[in-house]
Amino acid sequence: MPETLRLDNGALCATVRLRGAELCSLQDCATGEEYLWQNGSGAWAGSSPILFPVVGRVREGFLTHQDQAYPMATHGFASHSLFDSYLSTAGEASLLLLPDNTHRGCYPFAFALQVNFRLQGRALAIRYTVRNQDTTAMFYSLGSHPAFALPRDPHGLPAWSVQFDQAEDPTVFRLAPGGQLLSTTPEHFVFSPGNAVVLTDALFERDALIFKNIRSQALALVHHTTGQRLRVDTGGAPHLGLWAKPGADYVCIEPWWGVDDDASTPLALADKPTMHSLASGCEQHFGVAYHIAAV
Repeated sequence: MPETLRLDNGALCATVRLRGAELCSLQDCATGEEYLWQNGSGAWAGSSPILFPVVGRVREGFLTHQDQAYPMATHGFASHSLFDSYLSTAGEASLLLLPDNTHRGCYPFAFALQVNFRLQGRALAIRYTVRNQDTTAMFYSLGSHPAFALPRDPHGLPAWSVQFDQAEDPTVFRLAPGGQLLSTTPEHFVFSPGNAVVLTDALFERDALIFKNIRSQALALVHHTTGQRLRVDTGGAPHLGLWAKPGADYVCIEPWWGVDDDASTPLALADKPTMHSLASGCEQHFGVAYHIAAV
């Protein structure tokens, strides 16, 4: 079995790993320009992990369901799991994750997670389908975590900004001291003109910026002289994370359907406020898209 799948529609080329169903390359076919982080500096080994069945950290490192405790890693287990490929064409691929004994030890539901990648002109659309194959309601959250490469600029990171398409509340959530859980108190955040977050070396020294209940449904990665490099359509995700290793030449623009626990979040999976409840036999769909500007 191959370790990766390659998509090519003549405009864009994409490579997806079966491990984690992780998008690991997105290139302009004509120029070879790479739009995803390739870890040339060793700053961070990821490229676009899928966050499932939790987003972020869970309190105490475990969750409970029906009085049983289940250990759960940060961002869940999908990014480390081997998916099966059941559709692969020149411009489209679909991958599927079903639970095995490892998953059952940390998550008490029979689920199916399907991820579809489709190239459409100069865009890559990603569709996530979560299916409950259990006999009772299941609870989960989901998130996308793409890391977009930033070409080096003499002005450094401040040459780049992430622009929201709507004015947002001037608040942001950070990790609480100790870096294990989300703070319960939002911080005041000053956007730059154009609803923009200007990237700096110090911006992520306290880890991610987490924006809850956003209005925006699209965010643009913009260079101060050459203009828009790409646009991320969030699919209406209610929350957003921005993150990078401090000073690294990438930025993660992360649509989330869930957030980290804070110190007051219940341990019970069914009581966590941003969890989705999915009835037996039902499925839910989520999607994001990355639109690449013409070069």
